[in-house]
Amino acid sequence: WGLARALLASGDAAGTDAAIDATLAESPHHVGARVERGRRLWDRDDEAGAVAVLREAVGLAPVDGELLRGSARERADGLVLLG
Repeated sequence: WGLARALLASGDAAGTDAAIDATLAESPHHVGARVERGRRLWDRDDEAGAVAVLREAVGLAPVDGELLRGSARERADGLVLLG
């Protein structure tokens, strides 16, 4: 996740996407990575994809049968994106 954040800051879109994918492959319950994936999907006008991943990130939809519980900031960021 640290690599994804560094690549995001550097403006490397493809690298960021790959690092987010790698983070979620290793840690499917990573809330911060899910929020950022949702943000990036919104930016690409993929509303359905963004809503689905953000609902998971904020604990409104389960991931592998479990509701996720991130930090207050991660939850707030996800809820703001959901509107």
